[in-house]
Amino acid sequence: MLPIGKAIWLELKTATPHPRSPDIHEVFIDVPQLLAYHQPSMPPVYYVVPRPGWSGTLGTAAAAGWLAGTPRSDLAFRRANEKWFGNWTRVIAGWSLHAAIQRNGRAGQATAKLGQWDQNVWTWAPAFIKPVGTYHPEWTWPDFWNEWQRCGSTDMPSSLIVPADSLTQSGDGRIADRSDLVGALRTYGKMVREGKKPGTEDFAARSIYEPVFAPMEEGGLPTGKFRFQRSVKGAETNTIDSSPDSGLAAGSTLLTTLSARQLILP
Repeated sequence: MLPIGKAIWLELKTATPHPRSPDIHEVFIDVPQLLAYHQPSMPPVYYVVPRPGWSGTLGTAAAAGWLAGTPRSDLAFRRANEKWFGNWTRVIAGWSLHAAIQRNGRAGQATAKLGQWDQNVWTWAPAFIKPVGTYHPEWTWPDFWNEWQRCGSTDMPSSLIVPADSLTQSGDGRIADRSDLVGALRTYGKMVREGKKPGTEDFAARSIYEPVFAPMEEGGLPTGKFRFQRSVKGAETNTIDSSPDSGLAAGSTLLTTLSARQLILP
């Protein structure tokens, strides 16, 4: 069931202790996977990267001092207090990583080092270094969700599924400003809360097709404009391009398989 709302893809990464310096943790990513994510048929991807505060592998004797008796299973919950994973996790915009690896001529690699933590200091690896004066958009885990709940920003795009009756939509060439689409979602969300429109749980019963808009880029940067991509009704969509990576086959149908509770109205 696909509701009206927003869709993104999260790619969760792990950090590996350096073989000779266990206080240093390195993060590697699959380059073909990054390239496969970056296509119109996929919702925008965000890389979720841990910031280890411990030495070596979490759970070994070397990390016991940092855990200070906190069970590893508790790190998933706020009851872990300052050790809650959300306090040592960052989210990085995939579009920015894609632009950097293309610019640095590393798109042909199978695997690339994203960067490394030395204590709490992060250093980008050569494949992802940005030009002087620019930066990779990134957020802490709590800040990311707070901003995404409010429809994000130009630097934090998502695929947007809007009510068909909120815009004058004229087919595949339709281009809309982000502000118009976000405004349509906010208006619809307000009407749902006031009981004037059906909620996302009732979406499958709607008899009309809702337009899906994908964020547009220029020179590798989001423009704040969105292009009509397809129309959806319930669990049906028109043709979605297959991913070049068989491991991402499920991603090409992500927009039709997420539950109503995973796409949130603002």
